[in-house]
Amino acid sequence: MVSERRDGRLARAAQRGFTYLYVMFVVAVMGASLAVAADFWQLAQQREKERELLFSGHQFRRAIETFRARNSGKLPHELQELVLDPNWPVTQRYLRKIYVDPMTGRADWSLIRDGQGGIVGIHSQSGGKPIKAGNFRLQDGEFAEADTYAQWRFIANPPAAPFGQGGLSIPVPASR
Repeated sequence: MVSERRDGRLARAAQRGFTYLYVMFVVAVMGASLAVAADFWQLAQQREKERELLFSGHQFRRAIETFRARNSGKLPHELQELVLDPNWPVTQRYLRKIYVDPMTGRADWSLIRDGQGGIVGIHSQSGGKPIKAGNFRLQDGEFAEADTYAQWRFIANPPAAPFGQGGLSIPVPASR
């Protein structure tokens, strides 16, 4: 009877040891899974910020082009002029607001200016390395070689020259 008690205690103690090992294994697996999930989440967050940067940059580019078209080729000297154009007696807005740079979390865009001080484009101040390295829009093709987000430069397209003055022309077929 005494040996049965000892054997039962030993069996229960061994069972508790295996349960402890099993719980430790489960905790280790959960920790590793959470670490992998955190990496995926961080990658997804960075991709989303890249999409926001591309959206904001395209909005600035379009706003600068529209400002220039409506102001006889003149460029804005401050980003605020894209929100409220001071050259018109009625309210003219080319942007609803000055977008925040998603990479820095602030509206601290670096401005690209022409020789007269007009803003022709913007870019981020972030030195982070982009994940996206291809499949850009045609006007963003040079972004594929960028090492940092600061090299994603959103520059307004130059205005088209009037027809016959270096602008677009229609090819005339040669007569036979």
